[in-house]
Amino acid sequence: LRALENLAAKGHTVILISHNAEVAARAKRRIELRDGQVVGDTGATQVESPLPASIEAAAGAGPKSLSAALEVARFGLQHLRAGFQAGARLRTILPMLCVLAAVSLGSLALSTGEGLFRSLMADVNIMGLDIIKVGGLWSSPVTSNGLTADDARAIEAEVSNVRAVSPQAIRYPVIVQRGDVNVETAVYGLVDLGNRSDRGPGGYRIAQGESITQEDDYGLAQVAVIGSVLRELLFPAETDPLGELFLLEGIPFRVKGVLRPRTGFASDETENSILLIPYSTGATHLFESSDNAWIDVFVRDTDRIHETATSIRDLGIRRHGHEAFGTNYPLEFLARAQQIRTQFWVFYGAVAVLILLAGNISIAIIMLMSVRARRHEIGIRMAVGARRSDIQWQFLGETLATGVVGGLLGVVAALACLPLLAYYDIPAETEAWFFAAPLVCALLFNLMAAVAPARRAARFDPVEALAAD
Repeated sequence: LRALENLAAKGHTVILISHNAEVAARAKRRIELRDGQVVGDTGATQVESPLPASIEAAAGAGPKSLSAALEVARFGLQHLRAGFQAGARLRTILPMLCVLAAVSLGSLALSTGEGLFRSLMADVNIMGLDIIKVGGLWSSPVTSNGLTADDARAIEAEVSNVRAVSPQAIRYPVIVQRGDVNVETAVYGLVDLGNRSDRGPGGYRIAQGESITQEDDYGLAQVAVIGSVLRELLFPAETDPLGELFLLEGIPFRVKGVLRPRTGFASDETENSILLIPYSTGATHLFESSDNAWIDVFVRDTDRIHETATSIRDLGIRRHGHEAFGTNYPLEFLARAQQIRTQFWVFYGAVAVLILLAGNISIAIIMLMSVRARRHEIGIRMAVGARRSDIQWQFLGETLATGVVGGLLGVVAALACLPLLAYYDIPAETEAWFFAAPLVCALLFNLMAAVAPARRAARFDPVEALAAD
């Protein structure tokens, strides 16, 4: 009766035949019939009511989209409330969980994929784009014998587009001593020929003092640039370490500079505790031939870096009679990082789509069962003036409400996982579209799954629906 009163208030003419006096008392106009004769008529009352939507549409005004959207939202919320009642929870929660899982997984995949890529990009930017690292291949005797200074001189002399070459060596472990403090760390021998804006080989930047120069290398200077962690271990906070002496494997060295702490995906506390010394000084006092790890080659034109790397590998073949040099450089690494990010997104996106498909199948099955079980409800709504589009949007709204709630919970779950990723040092980026895109896709999938059941409900004949068991 309340639905009929609402229709009348909206301007529809509602005629109801009843023998119940209480029902008749709720009408604005009552006509009493007895033995086929009119025995009473309260008369028509003047009611200020808007025209029905169908009449407005015929007049060119069109239905109000806002009110229609609010009606769809109301049906959706009613469906959710009814769905959490006993006996209907599973069919409501299952599709919602599928949407939740797909949205959270998709959001985390986009966030972590972009986070990994940007961390790798940060490392690439630290190293610079004009460097090629040359090392011996595992299958080559050069690896076991070590790269030599002659290899470095040959690269500088015979390969075009080379601006500077610095052989590098590493020895680990070594003991650094100052007073009663002994620290086990790694020492790198190099010549800082790539210094641009305080950036040295490997991307190390100077926080205090100066880098290792070619003059230090020529003069066999016993100077060192120490990492930020090593500076904290060897010197009190109030002490200026520049010019101070310490022992490296019993050999005195003087502090020339302090490195900035390195941060990023490929950095850790161990890397910030290293020390750098001139290559020739290390070759004289510390390194053996097997300590020569790689050669840093700095190019003039980065557009020709691929060609230069190929020329270096060809030089290794000419010098050693087989492929002896391996090369890697940030530009090559950048292309691989972009490919890895794309593969990461595609893989986890496919998993999210599979979860959505499973959820959509369950949504379609549950909705078809719901349409069959609610034939009487559909018939009553049609009998009192609901159009087929109203019935269709009712079921679409119910599905959309489930998807919206599940999707928003998925976004919340993804945001809640970000601190956990940070705890395990997994980089992640947060941009609005990382969360909006999976949510919108999930809602579109939900609506597509609901189209067929909703259209089936809208095609019901009201007479047959009311007469069905």
